[in-house]
Amino acid sequence: MNVLRDSTQGGGAPAKKIVTPNAVAKARLFFGCSSETGVSLENQGGWGSTNSHWNRRNMRDDFMSAQGGGIRGMSATTLAVLEDTGYYTIDYANAGATYWGKNAGCNFLNKKCVDRAWHGTLLVRQQRRRGVHLRPNVHGLLSLRFRKLEA
Repeated sequence: MNVLRDSTQGGGAPAKKIVTPNAVAKARLFFGCSSETGVSLENQGGWGSTNSHWNRRNMRDDFMSAQGGGIRGMSATTLAVLEDTGYYTIDYANAGATYWGKNAGCNFLNKKCVDRAWHGTLLVRQQRRRGVHLRPNVHGLLSLRFRKLEA
């Protein structure tokens, strides 16, 4: 079974997706996007991250994202890929808490990150779930945060 499919990410950049059944089902449930066709792999960086880690743009809190920072644990999606190999039996109660993108819908996966109005609302909502209250200020707090995410 071929587990990779050529695809694009938000904004049309070429990418590969993992398309195993359990991983797709868990990603659809997590993101709240019933039309999602796979889980995007990182399409930037060097040989150690490109096509071998989750795309940080979508799964930045996950242990398998390409870059550190904000890591919370192994998501149900990561555990589902392990289950799809046939070598593991997974107890999803052990999935790590991940928040970035949870119930964000298909726009989160398909729109460009530079849509600051949309992603700004998401960032504030996600940070509030963690107990952090961000408000735009005269110094452009949210805009600076977005520039960091786009890199």
